Amino acid sequence: MITVNGVDLNLPESRRLSDFLTSQGYNKERVVVQLNQVIIPKKDHQFVTLKNEDALEILHFVGGG
Repeated sequence: MITVNGVDLNLPESRRLSDFLTSQGYNKERVVVQLNQVIIPKKDHQFVTLKNEDALEILHFVGGG
């Protein structure tokens, strides 16, 4: 189980951060991700593997006027 923006989610297996963001419908170019209180640069999303007990905070930006 991982925590995403304060909500517990079941993570059945280890998954790359980039794959998780895509599966959850996030536009990877418009998010900032904090993993266990450390901001993960976009260029590293494909190299980071999520595991049980991880805590994610995901901020996504929306344009508009």
